[in-house]
Amino acid sequence: MENQKSNSVKWILLILLTAAFMGSFAARMLWSPFISLASADLGIDATQAGLFMSMFYIGYMITQLPGGILADRYGVKYVLSISVFVTGLFTLLLSQVHTLQIGLLFRVIAGLGSGTIVACASRVVAGSFKPEQRGTAMGIFFAATTMGIFFSNLIAPIALQVGTWRTSFIWMGTGIIVVSVLIFILIKKEPRKDTNEKMFSGLLAVVKSRNVLIMAFVGFTYIWLVLAVATWANRYMASIGIDPSAASGVMRWYGLAGIAASLLSGWVVDTFKLNRLYFMIATYASMIAMTFIFSAQTSSMGLAIAGAVYGFVSYLPTAHLSTLVIEYAGVQNAGTAVGGANFCWQLGAVISPALAGSIFESTGSFSTVWILLAAAPAVGILSLFVLKAINIKKVSEAEIVNN
Repeated sequence: MENQKSNSVKWILLILLTAAFMGSFAARMLWSPFISLASADLGIDATQAGLFMSMFYIGYMITQLPGGILADRYGVKYVLSISVFVTGLFTLLLSQVHTLQIGLLFRVIAGLGSGTIVACASRVVAGSFKPEQRGTAMGIFFAATTMGIFFSNLIAPIALQVGTWRTSFIWMGTGIIVVSVLIFILIKKEPRKDTNEKMFSGLLAVVKSRNVLIMAFVGFTYIWLVLAVATWANRYMASIGIDPSAASGVMRWYGLAGIAASLLSGWVVDTFKLNRLYFMIATYASMIAMTFIFSAQTSSMGLAIAGAVYGFVSYLPTAHLSTLVIEYAGVQNAGTAVGGANFCWQLGAVISPALAGSIFESTGSFSTVWILLAAAPAVGILSLFVLKAINIKKVSEAEIVNN
């Protein structure tokens, strides 16, 4: 990775990576506004509908670690452009499916394509940005998740006005393919790493880092909550009598607030030199509180206000999960470390949407679902305190050695 990149080049590169991640995230979340309509069209129940989200994340998880290893060793140009193209192509093809099995297959393949994006972006950020700028850069990049939620809920009602739920997947797939072409054109090929290290030497170094392993679990508890909420919030609102257009409006507010949080969070911590661990503990606690406040609302106005606050606090941690992993793993293993950690994080995305759908299917209520979802970040807070204790111990040991 070239350390002498001009400021303009590295920021343009970051914007391009953010566009790729936004397209990927919008493609996966586009299913959420159409769960009821698409389920009726395909003749599937709520549990099977949840599988459309979970199967995407199964594919997404599989390529996390290989994507990080390849990015660290060979660079991001070909890995990323091919992966994003695959995501776009199979998102577009989903518009043509009429059976559950083919639909799930296409979702898995689209997920496989998306799985390299975070690791590739982490590799670029680690190599192009100074440590004191990485939180800001990762905050911009991870704003793509809430941009994706906002964008998917923005185009959903428009697609229904001119076509069907399938129309939106045609639009989304085509847009992602265009981004993949831009990536191939604009990202320079990196020289192949000249090293005698074995392919998996970086992976071995990462798995020996206790801090990275703890962060892998902390991220799992985070994704467990936010991805299930993003998947089922529209359906929850329908269950209490909120019409689809109003529900999409609520999620647009949720997405806009999340974008603001992602953009501000990294910058605030970097600029004011706040303690990242304490900052994350506070945001996890806020997420738990807002889960129950949001679920207690019954009016469109109440849901919109609570949804905006919920979206804001829910996306404050995004910049710092990867930033801490990079810090603990080192720049040379950034892609491998973030890819491996994100593999663990996405286990939450595989399990929680399908589990939430299954619980709702069996009980006919979301009450138990909200409790289950909020329990995960509560455990995450305990893990962050363990991580803080480990860091304090290391500092004390270093002081003893220096003295």
